[in-house]
Amino acid sequence: MNDRKFLRTAHGLALPGAIALSLMSLLLACSEDAPSPERHTIAQDEAPSVPTWVYPGDHVELGWWLASRRNFQPAAKDSAMAAVYDLFLRQASKLFVEDQRMIANRTVQTSTTLSEHGIEENYDAILDKFTELAEFSGRKLLYGELCQHYVNLRMEGKDSNEALADLRSRYQHAP
Repeated sequence: MNDRKFLRTAHGLALPGAIALSLMSLLLACSEDAPSPERHTIAQDEAPSVPTWVYPGDHVELGWWLASRRNFQPAAKDSAMAAVYDLFLRQASKLFVEDQRMIANRTVQTSTTLSEHGIEENYDAILDKFTELAEFSGRKLLYGELCQHYVNLRMEGKDSNEALADLRSRYQHAP
């Protein structure tokens, strides 16, 4: 199984499981039949904060960071979604000039920029589309440049498929 198929399979398994677990927890919390939990005072560390960006020298697990940003709250360090993002980033770093930190930052920036213009694209969709495009080109690409081209095409009114088709033609026979 190639890396992209594995990533899609892993993400396909992790996301529904995480959603199901969240819904189940919510339902149990709202159930009138559920017994009241005993209250214990337990000393806990504060939940880790999720930085807006990851800077050089930051000691942040990038898969956790993307999973946390996507969920708008800190994710478990060993969550399935964090593991999937780690795999996405490892694969992407083989296909792009930038390192994993920059790929993660640009992915968040691209999603945020599109969202500010009413276009919703999550991180895994962006990573998946762009790694596929880089594999298609047959050479290492600049991730930030690809993100900017994609955003510009989407701002021009093209849908995702049209923008990707334009990018494919641009990078088809890249030297």
